[in-house]
Amino acid sequence: MVRSVFCLLVLATMAHAGPFGLFRPRSHGGGTSGGGNLSAHESATISAQVGVMAHRGGSYAFEGVGFSSVSADAALRNCCYWGQRPVVESAVVRGNRGWFACVRYR
Repeated sequence: MVRSVFCLLVLATMAHAGPFGLFRPRSHGGGTSGGGNLSAHESATISAQVGVMAHRGGSYAFEGVGFSSVSADAALRNCCYWGQRPVVESAVVRGNRGWFACVRYR
């Protein structure tokens, strides 16, 4: 019982903190509604500034976001679709907690 309560408490805390911020409001930057025209670098910069990974979309069919506290290369390898689709543009920006990456694919 104590273990179950502890696990739920940890999951609830992680949902509101850390680079993944599952239930945080999404920040789209100030430029466009929904961030539809952001470059990969702009998207990675916003993620690094707010400390939360988020898919911000755009005119690409596929977008991957990744995070790593180890290295920029690890952040890229952690992106969705990495190694599965041709890369159109990519960027990695270092934030307070680590590296935030955004990759746009065809």
